[in-house]
Amino acid sequence: MPAITCARFFVTRASYKAMHPDWKQRLFKAIDEDERSDRAISLAAKLGANFIGQMRGSETSPPKEPTVQNVLALANELNISPTDLFAGTPISKPVRDEAEIRSFLERVEGLSETDVDVTMAVIRNALGAKQVAPEQSGSRDPQQIASRRRESVPSR
Repeated sequence: MPAITCARFFVTRASYKAMHPDWKQRLFKAIDEDERSDRAISLAAKLGANFIGQMRGSETSPPKEPTVQNVLALANELNISPTDLFAGTPISKPVRDEAEIRSFLERVEGLSETDVDVTMAVIRNALGAKQVAPEQSGSRDPQQIASRRRESVPSR
C-alpha cells in the first residue's frame, strides 16, 4: 500500500496494520454523540447530504465504504484527531466544566489535594481573565480635543 497523505494524517503500510479494528464504530459513536443530524454533519463536511446515511446502510442497501479523504473530512468536522480515531486512543472532547477539570487533575499520579486545589485556582483565574473584557485605563483614553487658543491681537 503506498503512502496516503491528507490534511494532518499520514498513512503508511505499517500504520495501516496498526489501525484499530473498530475505527468505523468509533466514528459512528462520535457522529451519534454530536447534537447535529447526520445530514447536517454530512453537509458541513462537504460530503453531500446523504453521505453518513449511505455509510450506515439500510435494509435495502448495504453500507458504503468511505475513502480516507472522506473519513478525514468527517473527523475534521467532528473535531476528532485522526490519530484518536484510527489508533484506538480515547476520542477526547473538550473539557467544559470545573468538575471535569478537577476529576482529571485528581487522576494525575503524584498530585496532592493541595496541588489540585492550587492548580484549580490557577485555571479558574486564567478562565476568568479570558471572560472579562479588558478595561481601558485613564492614560489610554483618547484625549478630548482642546479648543483653539485665542491669540492676542496687537492694538492699532
